Amino acid sequence: VDDILRVTNNSYLTSITMSGNIDVQSYDITNVDKLTVNTIDPVHEIDGEEYATYVSFYAGGQKMETSGVIKLEKKKSNYQYVINFDKLEKGSDLWLFWKTIHQDMDSLIVLLTPSFEGRVWYEKVGDSKVIISAESSGEVSYSLTAPREDYKKWPNLISQK
Repeated sequence: VDDILRVTNNSYLTSITMSGNIDVQSYDITNVDKLTVNTIDPVHEIDGEEYATYVSFYAGGQKMETSGVIKLEKKKSNYQYVINFDKLEKGSDLWLFWKTIHQDMDSLIVLLTPSFEGRVWYEKVGDSKVIISAESSGEVSYSLTAPREDYKKWPNLISQK
């Protein structure tokens, strides 16, 4: 006789131990030990407050990604926008991205797409600044990707049994 566990809307489990062949809706998860909810969708505690990030699928270990649109401002010889990770609004997407990554500018990947006909480029300055520049004004979409703060725990190759 199969044992059946049913959980209703008002029930919760504080712990559960499963043994034998574990089947979830016809998918055998008996020896799946690479991922947990905390692996792919952790809650980050920063300065005593909890922040959520959301699941993404990425080859190359656990990485964080954020994106947005900025408007370039006129500077002396070109148009620029400065992302200073040390001076961001607490709780903003960029702030949360910076707080949850391995803060190494060499591992930060920057992708830029201008909304105008023209060239756009970036420069990493110091330990916490990215300057986005162009020769004309307009909006620029950006995508930033970097290893998550605990990236060393999640290599591509899982141990062989």
